[in-house]
Amino acid sequence: MNNKELQIRLLPMSKDEFKNKTALEVQKEYFLDILINEQDGRFFYPGDGMNTTEGSLILFQYDNSVIAAAIFEDRKDFTNNPVEGKYDKANVLDKNSVSVFEPITKQN
Repeated sequence: MNNKELQIRLLPMSKDEFKNKTALEVQKEYFLDILINEQDGRFFYPGDGMNTTEGSLILFQYDNSVIAAAIFEDRKDFTNNPVEGKYDKANVLDKNSVSVFEPITKQN
């Protein structure tokens, strides 16, 4: 890990991208299965991503709630060979740090 100050970042996720699934479905299907097992901790996205330091905490926002967290390790570029033809970047997350919890909303 580098000597830069660790940060906390909030990453908004699109309901359209997850086909309007509920927060519980995204937690179970995406975070606890696909992200860890199929994508090896790589969170793919199109275009520019967030600027953060290795070891920083990423909080994931979905449908007006914070639903998951993980530790950021690295950023990968797939510009020359986009994943699924549209994802040209990926945040690499420590897949052992991925956690889901009762969604945090403005009510709690």
